[in-house]
Amino acid sequence: MIGRVLAAASVAAAFLASDAAAARTLLPHRVVYQLTLEYTTPDSAIANSVGDLVFQIDDLCDAWSTVTEMRFAVLYDSGQEARFGTYLSAWESKDGSAYRFQVKRRSSAGRNEVIEGEATVPPEGPGEARFLTPVERSLALPPDALFPTVHSLAVLEAAAMGQQLLYHTVFDGTEEESLFEVSTVIMREVPSEEPATLVSPLLEGLASWRVALAYFEVLDISNLPRHEATLRLYENGIIDNQLFDFGDFRLRARMVELTARDAPTC
Repeated sequence: MIGRVLAAASVAAAFLASDAAAARTLLPHRVVYQLTLEYTTPDSAIANSVGDLVFQIDDLCDAWSTVTEMRFAVLYDSGQEARFGTYLSAWESKDGSAYRFQVKRRSSAGRNEVIEGEATVPPEGPGEARFLTPVERSLALPPDALFPTVHSLAVLEAAAMGQQLLYHTVFDGTEEESLFEVSTVIMREVPSEEPATLVSPLLEGLASWRVALAYFEVLDISNLPRHEATLRLYENGIIDNQLFDFGDFRLRARMVELTARDAPTC
């Protein structure tokens, strides 16, 4: 479960840069979300879940640096409680050609994991992802594959242009199945008078949209999404009021802290 949450969170929280969207601006920022359990199916073993999700993005002039960190506790119907922690650090070139990632996972059961790797998608042809730990292996990437930040700002640009439906192949490195077909529906522009879950001058007077994303494993023939997310996307890249849907349970992420990060002089 923890891997699925981080995979959804890291892609959904990184709404930010591509050549097609080079004219758009992105606010370097740090945001904290409170995670709560919104729904479980009758056959789910989960009784309650709470936690927090932290996302930070910095502008490095020719690249983006992102950190996604989640702390999470799950109470099962049996009365057993499990605690998880996951940390993802990523570097992504603004031209979309290179990506480096490190994932650290830990749990109260003593299961710890580190995933490290790098990926490239050169302009002239197909790309490759190379996992360095825990086991060295490679994964072929199609020539149109996008990394999370490039994909995210492409969605932001489409929203600003009034487009409603997009399809992309996205690699994020968060787990073994790290290559997804992502279907994005830009549902509507949110009225400016509709308040955010957190009052902040960083959100005042900005356009925003309700966006729904569905993530499909590339080799899965079931045609069912691995997970889905809906969120409010602001024009400066900040995300509010996220809902992660994993089929048998849903998690709500509400913004509780938001601060700007220093912008570089490039």
